Amino acid sequence: MFSAGLWLVLMLSGCSGPPPPQRVFVDPGLAPLIPPDTILLAGVRVDLLAKHPAFPLLAKQRALQRFVEITGVNPSKDLWQVLVASNGRDVLLLGRGKFANELMAPDVKRYGNAGGRFDYNGLSMVGSEQDAMVFINSSTTAIGPAAVLRSLVDARAQMHDVPARFAPLLTEIPLESQVWGAYAGGPVELEFPGNFANLRRIFGMLQSATFYANADTGLHLVSNGTSPSDAQAQELHDTLQGLLALAQMKGDVAREGPRVKLKIDAGF
Repeated sequence: MFSAGLWLVLMLSGCSGPPPPQRVFVDPGLAPLIPPDTILLAGVRVDLLAKHPAFPLLAKQRALQRFVEITGVNPSKDLWQVLVASNGRDVLLLGRGKFANELMAPDVKRYGNAGGRFDYNGLSMVGSEQDAMVFINSSTTAIGPAAVLRSLVDARAQMHDVPARFAPLLTEIPLESQVWGAYAGGPVELEFPGNFANLRRIFGMLQSATFYANADTGLHLVSNGTSPSDAQAQELHDTLQGLLALAQMKGDVAREGPRVKLKIDAGF
């Protein structure tokens, strides 16, 4: 027979309130490697996208393509997740996958074309000061300027999870999102290529933002942004509408106060 005390414990545990909202999946092997000064964070669930018939097209996404070019890994079989982290100036790529046998360290000789080989605090790097790669372990690697990688190696003991500023943003992104991103605010000085050149202007109208996308018979993207003022939100709304028309993409832009929502549905 249950005691009165046990019944009380069970009742209290059942009335502890709703569980905390789930955030988008971030590989637990990568989350502690995101630098604390990160203001831009994006993820690609390669393990999910690899099952899609349009994966060869999706694999041309810039960050994923660069990661594959540098590591030589087969993205359809041996790459699980890629994270892109930026402080607004430097870009760091983090990846989880099968880079070596579980019982062996990655063979850095395989990446000789990436540049020279050098070690730092017991970890092997290949590349140059401008662009290098370091293996954290047999399933985790990081790519970026060598100075950024050294800082990452030095700070690992103090880093435990995604920076706190992203906590409310990541809960806006569905758990099952295949491609996603979040902007936590701050100056963005990066140069964006080609059709993405307008992103610097767009970041200037934003206080924070998220986006997420999934693919089935097409690409379905939702983005939510908050501007510092209604006037800037209206400017953002009009800019996005113009870009949709210019790109001849099917989508919708809506504004409510300082919040702007963009939805895009594009076929393959």
